[in-house]
Amino acid sequence: GKGGAAVTGGRGRGRGKGGKGGATGGDWTCRRCETEGNFASRRECHRCGAPRGAAPSKNAVARADPKVVSKHAKTLRKRLCEKGEAVRLLELLDQTCLALGVRYLDELGLRIQDIDELRALRHLEGLVELQISAFVESRFVATLFDLEAELVSVHGLRESFDELRLGPLLQQPLVGSKFLPDPALRTIPQLSLGDVLKGLHRYRTETKNFKNVELVAFLNWLAAKRGAASPRSLCVAVNKYAIGSMIKFSGKAGRDAKAAREKAMRELVDERKAEFKAELKAQEAASK
Repeated sequence: GKGGAAVTGGRGRGRGKGGKGGATGGDWTCRRCETEGNFASRRECHRCGAPRGAAPSKNAVARADPKVVSKHAKTLRKRLCEKGEAVRLLELLDQTCLALGVRYLDELGLRIQDIDELRALRHLEGLVELQISAFVESRFVATLFDLEAELVSVHGLRESFDELRLGPLLQQPLVGSKFLPDPALRTIPQLSLGDVLKGLHRYRTETKNFKNVELVAFLNWLAAKRGAASPRSLCVAVNKYAIGSMIKFSGKAGRDAKAAREKAMRELVDERKAEFKAELKAQEAASK
């Protein structure tokens, strides 16, 4: 998947003949993303696409202060967040190098692991991509609203994904590929799995279609009911083979809602009966 590269670090791909490990003569490490094991025949990195370049002369390199570089990266990261843009390791790395007047970090005698801000970002970026993939792939229906709630809980955040300093959740590449959100969206729709299932139950009731539900038709109906421009504005990822499970659970949601309404009505009737009996007793007592 697209999110896998940040987790694996690009290892295990292009590392020698037959992919059995062990670099062959001429294999090279990317100076930009530091991915190892690019084939000698490649002219650009298989992970980030950076062109192959000669390694810097170690004798000519003066090692920069990692804390100073980290401070630059932190400032640039803050600016990206303030502009509402996604914070990606390689883009931030490029901007940091540009601010320091170099093309690659190794020209400063440093690697990503030497820079606190970049090292932490690399770890967090890979972790969040893994969590997003796992969340979507393990559910027959996933909503972006529920995904943010999950990430907030897992990372111990106060309110929103923004606290991770990765930029808006809507701008994350994996969110774009998994949920296909409308580019015009600026906020995450407040639509949970429960809302989707209740909507499906209502849709089946209104259309009197209890068997052959078309997923596209339902999503169009749901978008219209919620005043959304299109299904893409709902930010829902649905497994097209899971409509049967959706119907099953929507039916349960409908029954639960009906049972709750009936219980509320019984309680209301019992309350009115109790009030009526109390009023009768009061009248009887007054007449005596």
